[in-house]
Amino acid sequence: MEVKLFGFTLLKTDEQTKELKSFVPPQSMTDDGSLTVSSNFYNQTLNLENTAKSDSELIDRYRDMSIYPEVEVAIDDIVSEAIVNEADENPVKLLTKNIDQSDAVNKKLVEEFENVLTLLNFNRNGYDIFRSWYIDGRIFYHIIIDETK
Repeated sequence: MEVKLFGFTLLKTDEQTKELKSFVPPQSMTDDGSLTVSSNFYNQTLNLENTAKSDSELIDRYRDMSIYPEVEVAIDDIVSEAIVNEADENPVKLLTKNIDQSDAVNKKLVEEFENVLTLLNFNRNGYDIFRSWYIDGRIFYHIIIDETK
């Protein structure tokens, strides 16, 4: 075989032109028009037996399940629908219209709720906080109260 490149003629030797072995079977069409197809597949199994002995085992199982690509995509879809970040307001807010308390108490509740959101930096970390809660089924925070205030 002769190839011309930039004014030079390149020739292949007989060793270079012989057919190389391939790991893919040759694509051959039979008389009836069918093709020989070879395929590989990927299999995942999920153990749904209720054999967890403690909450920590359940959380570990939930975290393991969240690694599967299909489950991870589903979790991301759910979290994206639940936590919507907009520039001008918090992703969550407290509704106090159905609480049978005075307006002053309702206002204090809303102020403290916004304070907690600020402490958690929920505008920035809300997606991760909700995702962690959704996977584990619970989330814990250690609250230290200053009794002098």
